[in-house]
Amino acid sequence: MINQKREGWGVTTSTLIMGIVSLANMVGAAEIGPTRLRITTESNDFIPAIDAGTCARFNVRSADSTSFVNAKTNIIVNLGDGNAGGRFYNNSSCKQQESNRTTIAANSSSASFYYKKSSRGNITLTASASALQSSSQSLVVRGPTRLSIAIVGAQDANAIGTLACVGFNVRFIDDNGSARIAPTDLSVALDDAGADGQFYVDNNCTISAAQLTVRETEHDLPFYYKKPTGGQVILTASAAPLQSTSRQITIRGAAKTAILGLDSLPNGSCGEFNAQTTDGADQPVPVAENTDLSLSDNDGEGGFYGDASCSNHITQVTVSANTRSHNFFYRNDGARIVSLSATGQGLIPVIRRVRITITYATKLSFFAPGPDENLDSIEAGHCGKYLVVATNDAGNERMTLPNTVLSLSDGSQGGTFYSQTSNNSCGGAITQVTLAGTSRADFGYQKPSGGQVTLQVQNSGLQGTTKQITVRPGVTAISIRPDQHTFNILTCQQISVLSIGENGQGKEAATDIIVNLSDRNDVNNDGNFYSDSNCATPLPNSRVIIPTGAFWYHIWYKKSTPGSVALVARATGFPEASDTVNIRTAAP
Repeated sequence: MINQKREGWGVTTSTLIMGIVSLANMVGAAEIGPTRLRITTESNDFIPAIDAGTCARFNVRSADSTSFVNAKTNIIVNLGDGNAGGRFYNNSSCKQQESNRTTIAANSSSASFYYKKSSRGNITLTASASALQSSSQSLVVRGPTRLSIAIVGAQDANAIGTLACVGFNVRFIDDNGSARIAPTDLSVALDDAGADGQFYVDNNCTISAAQLTVRETEHDLPFYYKKPTGGQVILTASAAPLQSTSRQITIRGAAKTAILGLDSLPNGSCGEFNAQTTDGADQPVPVAENTDLSLSDNDGEGGFYGDASCSNHITQVTVSANTRSHNFFYRNDGARIVSLSATGQGLIPVIRRVRITITYATKLSFFAPGPDENLDSIEAGHCGKYLVVATNDAGNERMTLPNTVLSLSDGSQGGTFYSQTSNNSCGGAITQVTLAGTSRADFGYQKPSGGQVTLQVQNSGLQGTTKQITVRPGVTAISIRPDQHTFNILTCQQISVLSIGENGQGKEAATDIIVNLSDRNDVNNDGNFYSDSNCATPLPNSRVIIPTGAFWYHIWYKKSTPGSVALVARATGFPEASDTVNIRTAAP
């Protein structure tokens, strides 16, 4: 072999000759082109398995015995799966452009295709082209064989409350328990073996559905379940042709009652509590239907109420269907430990012990004795009703020490305090009331005339209270009114005596008004007042009484001789009233 080194080239002759030979070999290989096909993925490896229903991408490549080689002209490649039921596509959605043929373009060594099969199994993908050695690759199409039901979250499947909206999940799995997507849209039927539960699609359990659909390429199907009564339930999910699955759960129904709230309560105060239905493990659970709970304490001295002011007395509460509790209020004026309980049919009551502690009142406050009572004003002559409540500094009602005497005063304004009778009217006059270890005192007040008055309630050991009220004028005047101002002698004429309000109209008397009558300027002294329309019975002492609740009184007047007289009416506390009449001789 010639081994000469030529000037300036830096290589030997033998090295140059070997390079030329190698280049010639490469040119020859390029001229020969690809001799075979290979099925690969984008990483040039082959995926041994895919999930049924997925759109998997593959490459078919032109190659020789050792490497990939560009095609000199377009290579039409025919694709197949041995009639296994799969489909080939030209796009990644595997929805359109179905084709079992792809093309390796000239000057390229690769063409992509997509494959999808809706059922599981072992198949062989093939790629063939004219004049080239075909390629085949074994492929496992994985798919679900059965279903499973799992509870969602940390919920205990053996401790689900009645009417609780609990989430579950149906999963599509293979024989190894691995999740596998649904190859196509599949209908899943749900069943609870005839129990009284319901299946739902939403986590509020408002949209019911006993059959749901899992979409293609998904392997989980969420659903929700709710049952109104307790017991064991078997949930079943089935979707042909897959193996169905069942899951047993335990629904906890209401078995007990409990009372939640304060551990201690100041005597005389109104404390809020909550009656609750629970399961056997003392966990709150709702009831399926309205459930009445009777309330009681162990000594019967306390009271149960429906309002925060402890004025609306109750003996029971109702836990409404689909709920689990109801609030109530309790008050006890003693000093003891009481046991509160709520009893319902078929339910075991759990006792709550509450210590009633003694705290005494520090001040007094005015309150309206009823919703229709007006604290700010009364009408003159009428009996106003008032309530004084003993409280602590925070305004919470508290009892007083035994025999706490409250002094009543209006600052010498001419009014009178009264005891309250059984029908809430004013009884006997009083100047004080006594709280015998209680917290409330009621009384009446009446003033015959109008004006501004400050009511005062005082005690040496308590902060007193005052209330300014307006006494609205009642009857402000009296009036005497003849039916006729001119009439004949010896005629029996009707006269009205009236009580008048501040608007000039008749006003009912708050108390009896005694009215004295006279006929001024009766020179012959022959005029008289009568109690009947025949003027047969003289009015005793010329006096009438406008009774309480009325505003008029009818009398009659007759005179034997003609003349002009003034009929006069007088009553204590009111200005004199008069009216003039003319008595004439009767026409012949």
